[in-house]
Amino acid sequence: MKGVGLCLLVAAGGGIGCLRAASLRERERALGAMCRFVDWLIREIRYTAAPLDVLLHRASEAMGGDLPLFDTVETFDAWRAALADSVKNINFTDEDAAHIYRFAEELGRSDVAGQLTHGAFYATLFEERRKAAREEAEKRGRLELMLWTGGAAVLALLWI
Repeated sequence: MKGVGLCLLVAAGGGIGCLRAASLRERERALGAMCRFVDWLIREIRYTAAPLDVLLHRASEAMGGDLPLFDTVETFDAWRAALADSVKNINFTDEDAAHIYRFAEELGRSDVAGQLTHGAFYATLFEERRKAAREEAEKRGRLELMLWTGGAAVLALLWI
C-alpha cells in the first residue's frame, strides 16, 4: 500500500509539472493568435478599406474563436474594453500586455497607409515575442516537469 502511495506522489508531481509546462505553451499560442489577427487585419485594411468597427466584427468569425480577444463586439471602443479584460485572463507577461494595449490604442488613429505601417510593426513585434515565448516554453517547460517530478521522487524517497 505504501508503494502505491509513493507512485501516486511521483505521478502527482509529474502532473503538476505538465500543467505548469502547458501554461507556458498557452502564452506562445496566444501570441500566435495575435500574429494571425494582425496579419488578417492588415490584409483586410489593405484590400477592403472597411471601417475598423466592421473589421473587428468580422474578426471573431475569421479567427475562429482562437482567443476571447476576438469575441464579437459592436464597436471599436467596446473591443478595446473587451481586449483589456481578456488580456488579464491569458498567461501574458506584463510586457506582452503592454504591447497589446499599445497596439489597440494606436489602431485607427491614422489613414490607411499609417494603419498598414502600424500593423506591420506590431505583426513583427508579436512574431518576435511568440518565438521568444516558444523558446521559453521549451526550456522552462522541461525544467518544470523535471523539477516537479524530481521533487516528488525525493519526497517519496524521504518517506520510505
